[in-house]
Amino acid sequence: LRALRSRGKYRFSIVFSVYRPLEEQLEPALLADFYEFVAGNLVYLPLYDKQTTDFRVALIEKITKKKVPPKVLSEITELTGGIGRIIKLGVEAYLARGTQEKNLSAFLLTQKAVRAALLEIWFALSPAEQSDLRQGTFDDKAVALYLEQMGIIKAQKIQIPLLAQLIQEEIGRPQTNNTAIVYDDH
Repeated sequence: LRALRSRGKYRFSIVFSVYRPLEEQLEPALLADFYEFVAGNLVYLPLYDKQTTDFRVALIEKITKKKVPPKVLSEITELTGGIGRIIKLGVEAYLARGTQEKNLSAFLLTQKAVRAALLEIWFALSPAEQSDLRQGTFDDKAVALYLEQMGIIKAQKIQIPLLAQLIQEEIGRPQTNNTAIVYDDH
C-alpha cells in the first residue's frame, strides 16, 4: 500500500465495504503496519439511496413484466428502513406471492430471504449492540453512536421497522427451556 500510495502521490484510494471498522477487524500486528491508512478514515453511507433503489425496482419490474404500485413500494421502503438489499428482496417477494397480502410487514417477515438479510444485520452487531437494541436502552454512548452512524437507530429508535419487529417477536423472547450444560473431557 505504501509503494502504491507513493507512486500515486496521494491520488490512490482503497475502499472496503465492511460491517465493522477495520480497526476492530484487523489483527493488531497487521493493524500496526497499516495504522496510518486505516485509523479514522471511516465513511458511513446512508441506508437509503433513491437512485439505486429506483434502478433495482425498475430492473425487477422489467424482468418480471409486473409493476409494483407506488404505495406498496413506499411501504416496503419504510418497513426496510431503506436498505437496498431488503427492498429488493421485498419487491421480489411481493411480485411473486404477496400481491393479495393485507399486512405487508407480516408477509415480508415470513419470507426466508428477508429474514436471512435481517438476521445478517443482527449477527453483524456486537453483543452490547444487540442487548441495547433488544432492551431499547442506549446507555452506552459508544454503542449508541455506532448504531446511529450505521443508520440503525435515530433518536434512540430503531429505524428499520422489520428488524424491530423481528427483535420483538423472535429475538427478544426469553429462552423458555432450561437445559443443563454438560462438560465431557473426551
